[in-house]
Amino acid sequence: MREAAARVLYERTHLEDIFLDQFHAFGRINRTENNVHQILLKNKGIEVPKDHWIFQRFITVGYCSLIDFTIVDTFPDAFNETCDWFEVKNLPKMAFDHDRIIEKGLEHIRRNIDTQIVASNLLPEKFTMKELQTVYETVLDEKFRRNNFQRKILALNSLERLEKFFDGSANKAPYLYKFLDNGLNSH
Repeated sequence: MREAAARVLYERTHLEDIFLDQFHAFGRINRTENNVHQILLKNKGIEVPKDHWIFQRFITVGYCSLIDFTIVDTFPDAFNETCDWFEVKNLPKMAFDHDRIIEKGLEHIRRNIDTQIVASNLLPEKFTMKELQTVYETVLDEKFRRNNFQRKILALNSLERLEKFFDGSANKAPYLYKFLDNGLNSH
């Protein structure tokens, strides 16, 4: 299954060796009732027998991946005219129960942000506390007070404080951090 997920990710992004995490299996009997394929075929004037495989029950194993979408191109496949990035709050109409799959994947990432490798896959090796806070705020879709966030994160004992980051400005230089090698940042 993981190999298939990695293959699809590669076909859509041309990225290899990317973090993938299985989060849920989907197999409700009625999950294909909203069958966009039927609509597309009908709109293109293509007749397909009612017992065709495309209308049958599907089991989907959901995987999530963490990618900086701002630096990755997307590539459509034979079933899709386009392949684009969308904000989670502004998704287009999708086939089957894919909105539920995305919802479950996002729940999985949010639930595991402290215990798995979410932030470490979205940051450079060395980062500031502000950069880490930005990742948490983006993934969790909530704002944190800087001092409360820093106290919470440092209490996890998953970071090593490094040298200060000097950017030449007159502002107080922030410390750089990196994840400890305790499994949190393994790809």
